[in-house]
Amino acid sequence: VSILRKIGMTPSEIDPCLFFKTNTSSGTWCILGANVDDFFYIADSRNTIADVKRDMGGHLELVDLGDLSWILSIDVKRDLSNSTISLCQSAYIDQILDRFGLTDAKTASTPLEQSIDLTPGSSHVSNDTLTDSHSSLYREIIGSLMYLSVMTRPDITYAVSTLSRYLSKPSTTHLEAARRVIRYLKGTRDYRLVLGGPQFLLHGFTDADWGSQLHRHSISGFCFFAGGGAISWSSKKQPIVTLSSTESEYVGLTAASKEVIYLRNLACEILPIVGLNSYVKPFAPTIIYCDNQGALHLADNPVFHNQSKHIAIRYHFIRQTIASGDATVTYCRTDDMVADIFTKSLGRVKFTGFRNRLGVRRIEDAKDGARIEGEC
Repeated sequence: VSILRKIGMTPSEIDPCLFFKTNTSSGTWCILGANVDDFFYIADSRNTIADVKRDMGGHLELVDLGDLSWILSIDVKRDLSNSTISLCQSAYIDQILDRFGLTDAKTASTPLEQSIDLTPGSSHVSNDTLTDSHSSLYREIIGSLMYLSVMTRPDITYAVSTLSRYLSKPSTTHLEAARRVIRYLKGTRDYRLVLGGPQFLLHGFTDADWGSQLHRHSISGFCFFAGGGAISWSSKKQPIVTLSSTESEYVGLTAASKEVIYLRNLACEILPIVGLNSYVKPFAPTIIYCDNQGALHLADNPVFHNQSKHIAIRYHFIRQTIASGDATVTYCRTDDMVADIFTKSLGRVKFTGFRNRLGVRRIEDAKDGARIEGEC
C-alpha cells in the first residue's frame, strides 16, 4: 500500500483492494485491483497503464502478462461487441476432480437432490459419522468448493453454504452430497459467468425459505445484477427463528439492503473516476424484488403494530434504506424469483432456468472482437 501511495494511487474508501489514480487536467484515469502480489489494471488508455506500470516497476519487480486473460485461477474473456466479460474456472474444477478421484465419475444435473434436508436427525441423513480421515477429506472438499462458490459459480452457493454447517461432525450422507456437487461441476466445467452488457442497471432479488428444515431456521438468499450477470450473491441460515414467512422474508430484505448500500457506494466512487459523473447524480433507488407481499408492506410501513413489535431493531434497517432513497422494494412472482436458487435445493428444470438468469451458462468461445487501439 505504501508503494502504491508513493506513485500517486489512492486507496478506495469502500473496498481496500482497489486503488485509483486520476489526472483531471489530462482526463486520464487508472483503477488497480490488488490481491497479494497479483494486480490488474483498468484505464482510459494503454499509455496510462504503461505509465503506472513504469512507476510501480521502480519499486517492485513486475512480470507483465499483457492483456488480462488469467488471474487467480480464473480464465477471463472479453466480448467487446456485446460489452461483456466472462469468467470460467474449468482448470480449477479439473484439479478438484483429479484431487478427489472423481475424474471418471458420473455427472449430476443439480448440485443437491431436490428438497433434501441435510440437518442431522432428519430422515435424509445417515447416523453413520465419518472417520477422522474421511472428516478431513470432507473439509478439504468444502474448502475447495468455497473458492468456486464465491468467485464464479453462484449456482453452487446454496449447496456449499449448507454443507459447510457440518464440518465438525459430518456423516456419510454429507460426504456423498459434497461429492455430488463435484459431479455437478464436472458436467458444467466449461460454464462461464457472463457479466456486463450494454446497460448498467443495479437491481437485486431477495428470498427466504421459511422453516422448512429440521433446524427451523429460515434460509435467506439474495443476488444483485449490474447488467446481464450476477455481481453479488449470498446464501445464509438466518440467526433467529422467525414466526412466519413474512417475517423471514423481512429479515432477508434487511440483509439485502446492507449489500445495496455497499454496492451503491462502490458505484458512486468508481463511476465518476471513469467519466460517468452524469450517471451518479440521478442515481435512482436500487430496486429489490421480493415475492412476499406481507414483507413489502412491512418494509414500506414504519407504523408500530403487533405483528412486528417483537422483531429486533436491527432487522428494521430496510425501512431506513427505503426512506433514504437508496432502495425501493417491488413485488415479483415466485416463478420469477431468481434468488430462490440460494434458499433451497431445486429440481432440474427450475434450477437450470435460474442458473441461466444468473449468467452461468455455456457459451461459444468468447470472441475478443476488434480491439480499439488505446482502449482496454
